[in-house]
This record gives sequence, structure tokens and C-alpha cells, in this order.
Amino acid sequence: MAKRKYRERDNIVELVREEEHSYVKNVRPLNPSQAALLHAIDTTPVTFAVGPAGTGKTYLACIKAVEALTEGRYSRIIITRPAVASFNEQLGFLPGSLESKLDPFLRPCVQTLSERLSPKRFRKYLEEGIIEFVSFAHMRGRTFTNAFIIADEVQNLSVDAMKMLVTRLGLNAQLVLCGDLSQSDLPAAERSGLDDALKRFEGLDCVKVVRFAEAEVVRSRVVADLLGRYLPENPQNS
Repeated sequence: MAKRKYRERDNIVELVREEEHSYVKNVRPLNPSQAALLHAIDTTPVTFAVGPAGTGKTYLACIKAVEALTEGRYSRIIITRPAVASFNEQLGFLPGSLESKLDPFLRPCVQTLSERLSPKRFRKYLEEGIIEFVSFAHMRGRTFTNAFIIADEVQNLSVDAMKMLVTRLGLNAQLVLCGDLSQSDLPAAERSGLDDALKRFEGLDCVKVVRFAEAEVVRSRVVADLLGRYLPENPQNS
């Protein structure tokens, strides 16, 4: 029998396999708004999660998407996010194809989905089209059926773009929209489609809105403290 080589490499591979499954299997809400978001996703076809960065909006949406996929309630996960750069930076400065340019914008969802499914299964689902990242440039005319759709950073949608997004829903489809009205990168004169939608859809039974407060930031205590200094009522801002 041939002597096996590269024993150190085998150990590395084994370590990677262990890390693929190192996540919390059962996610529990850390505050009332997270609990409300999980309940809204379970009971309503269209859910808006609105609030500051670090409150877990996108993370929980991805968790529920994987849960719905593995339980067979939907056959696909669709991820989209407006490719609007912060502080007037332009996408043209990024190298590569449109998909390469979109990659930094979709990285938060990629990380969570890969963590929950394992990197190997995540790549397999991407190749098979079970998980699909769709740019707004290629969304018009499409209909998403049997799909769990996550739209992130929707404060950067125009009113027309929001209308186009919500009309992509087909049969047996769920839409979760995550955004923070305080971080819009739209031109100053343009109204956010998120702000418009929250007022336009008020009172509809098929829509639920969950609002997160700055005090519910769970990313870290440091982030919560820093965000608190941006509040209008903070005396440090006067």
C-alpha cells in the first residue's frame, strides 16, 4: 500500500469541515423587534424590516430563507440589492463584470447563507440556480414564483424601482425588504422608495412593518454607543 502523504494538509481539510458547521442551529430573538420580525415573516407575504445597521434585519431574513428552503416551502432563494454606492462613489471604479461589481454589495447575504448551508452546499445551490443573486438591471420583466426573496438596503430604491420590485411577486412567493431610512444614498432631491412604500402600503393585511430602534443594535455595544451620538436629541450634536 502506498504511503499516504501530506498529513498536515489532511488536518487542515478536516478543520475546514468542522468550521463549516460551526454556527448556532436554533436562532432565538434577542429583543422584541427581532421576535416581531420572525413572526411577521412566518405570517405575512411582504415584510418590511426598518431600522439602523447592526439590528440583525438582513441576518434574520437570510436565516428564515434557508429555513423555508430546507423545509420545502419554497424552491428558490432570490437576493437583490440596489447597486448604489455610498457617498457618491461610482460602480465604474470597481473592476470586472457586473456580477463582480455587485459582489461587495451582496457579501452580507453570502456570508450568512454560506454559514447556514455550509460553503459546499451554498456553491452547489448557486450553480443550480436554487440561490440566485439578481441585479435590478436584470429584474424588469421577471416573475418570481415559489421563491423567498430578500431585498436589502431598499432605502436606496427610487419610488419607481420599489414599484417594479414589489410587482415581481408570483404565486407562492415571500418578500422581505430590509432598509434604514437614515442611510439613503439617493440624490438629495429624490424620495426614497422605502419611505414612500411605508406610507403607501399602510393598512394592507398582506404587509407588515417591523421597526427597530437604535437601542436594539446587536452587532456590538460599541456600535450602539456610536449610533447614539448621531441621534438628533443627543446634546453632543448641538
